[in-house]
Amino acid sequence: MNELDLTSTTIIVPKAVVEKLKNISAKEIVTLNNGETKRVVHFSVEVIPMNN
Repeated sequence: MNELDLTSTTIIVPKAVVEKLKNISAKEIVTLNNGETKRVVHFSVEVIPMNN
C-alpha cells in the first residue's frame, strides 16, 4: 500500500488491523470495534467479528 497515494483517502479498519497500517500516510485511519457502524458519505461500514 505504500506505493499508493492515500493522502486524500480515509481508511476504515477493525482494531486488529490498525497496528499493521502505522506506516501508511492516509488522510485518516478510522478504527472500529466489533459491532460498531460508521456512516461514510453514501454507505455504511459495520465490523463483524470473524470466528474460526
